[in-house]
Amino acid sequence: MAVRHPQVGVLRGSQLLRNHGPGALIDLSNVSVLTDSLDAWRVDPRSDTSKIEEPRLLAGVRAVLGEQVKNLIRPPVSEGAPGLSEGASVRLFPQWYRCTRCSMLAEYSSGLFRLEGAAAARYDPSRARILHPGCPKQGKRPPLALPAGFLTICSAGHLDEFPWRWFVHRGPSDCVEQLSLYWRSTQQANALEDLLVVCGCGQKQSMIAAFGPDAASALPACRGRHPHLDDFFDKDPCTERLQTIALGKRVTWFSVMRSVLSVPDEDRSLSALIERLLPKFSDTSSSDDLSHQLRWRLDLRQQLDGFEEAQIWSEILRQRDQIPPEEREQLGQEALKTPEYQTLISRPLPKESGEFEAEELGPLPSLHIQSVVLVHRLRVVEALIGFTRVIPPDELTTHIQGRLGPLTKDRATWIPAFEVRGEGVFLQIDAAALEDWEARSEVRERFEQILISLSPEERIGVLVRGPRLPLLHTLAHLLIREFALECGYNAASLRERVYADCRSEAAGILIYTAAPDADGTLGGLVELGLLERLEPLLQRALARAAICPSDPLCAEHTPSEDGSKYGACCHACGFLPETSCEFNNHFLDRALLIPTLQGEAAAFYPQGSGG
Repeated sequence: MAVRHPQVGVLRGSQLLRNHGPGALIDLSNVSVLTDSLDAWRVDPRSDTSKIEEPRLLAGVRAVLGEQVKNLIRPPVSEGAPGLSEGASVRLFPQWYRCTRCSMLAEYSSGLFRLEGAAAARYDPSRARILHPGCPKQGKRPPLALPAGFLTICSAGHLDEFPWRWFVHRGPSDCVEQLSLYWRSTQQANALEDLLVVCGCGQKQSMIAAFGPDAASALPACRGRHPHLDDFFDKDPCTERLQTIALGKRVTWFSVMRSVLSVPDEDRSLSALIERLLPKFSDTSSSDDLSHQLRWRLDLRQQLDGFEEAQIWSEILRQRDQIPPEEREQLGQEALKTPEYQTLISRPLPKESGEFEAEELGPLPSLHIQSVVLVHRLRVVEALIGFTRVIPPDELTTHIQGRLGPLTKDRATWIPAFEVRGEGVFLQIDAAALEDWEARSEVRERFEQILISLSPEERIGVLVRGPRLPLLHTLAHLLIREFALECGYNAASLRERVYADCRSEAAGILIYTAAPDADGTLGGLVELGLLERLEPLLQRALARAAICPSDPLCAEHTPSEDGSKYGACCHACGFLPETSCEFNNHFLDRALLIPTLQGEAAAFYPQGSGG
């Protein structure tokens, strides 16, 4: 039975969605909690103040989760601490705790433990702790009990308690004797073979048996559990292999996000307006409903001013029937980027709006950059659509693999989202130079090496983007690392948007930073985009990456050696924090950008700086 308790801490909305959403574990020093499903969050999806208006993102979310999703909703916010979430329900997980003094192992629901300090933990999370009042070795006060430290997980997105009784008895058992978990030798308490699970009936087992290739025989089949939903599989059992992991490992939860850059759309035709506003008419079932909406919704009436109601209703019906379901399913993250790219390369740039302000500077021919655009003001909206376990997602592999963890027990009718504002620098690569480079056999051969370790679904996603994907992605990483040395933001505060698609000839990168307050950021990044500063900065970035501190190992690395999805790149020269990278540090290769110790046959910049 799930145990819920008072507020035990605070998180920013972006932290909650990116790192600690439904189904995610949160380490609170002395206890571990799991974020509940959206069904248990204290939010009102009907409140206009909690809604985020971004029709393009809502359409992208619906393409994945279904047409029943009505709104994008801000995470609940504390009145006393603006920007901090209040109302995301959590529960104790795992439920198995171990007394730090007597080594007793039992479930919290057994009544042998007591939760203390949960109310005070709102201001100091370390105050929440579990005590063992009946410990035979206690002194003046009950000793601390800590989470048992192991969980089971599978790549289909299921998470469960470690099966302690099954494990120690090597199969199903009706034994109810007391369990203990302790180190065989306190002097060498650093190896799994010395960590023993012992039952009062005399059975014992070393934890080393729960890991490695023979672990399957020591563990039961996956129960298909989603603890944040209080749910187990009810039809077909899960066939994925159960794995044991240590509590706190990152693989227990990866957020799957969809994001858009808010750009102005100057197409004022009725079809374009209805295309953007169609999600707002999802509950409109008749012309009378439409009349009622237009009478009471000032925002809709203003946007559709000048059009007759009959025309509007006719266009709504036409677009509802016109968009095939299979086309909606293709509306992934890359499709959401297309309007952004078209806006950034349009000339003249759109007029300044409340959410978007950009300025074109011109080209940098020596670096094959066709255009540099300073984005003085931008707004990015991100929505959480699910999560994965074990296998981290990226925009090429998210829901294609069918492993998207659910946020609600039934189909979600609203999705949590947040918005940030800031600034950025956009670079469009010269199309002619890029096409000549892509036609070289050395480039295709190098690109094929990256494809070796990809699944069939990933391979399709990368092939339609071509060699320009690792080229632009690597360039974005090198530029972010160089910007971090100059602009005052650290690398984790900068993010990339890579626009790469052979079908639409998209080839550009946007490096941006953003903050959750309405004023955005202070201009330090945009200053580095000025041509007189950007050109030497980019040349330094290329020169710095020519020799990696890990060379020659880095330069000689190929994906076929270890099943990785990147070539000549590593933490020392090109990797970024996961919050900054769209592809989890995959699809990177310095050799496609600059000469390395392996040669320069595939380099886009043969001399390392555009020469």
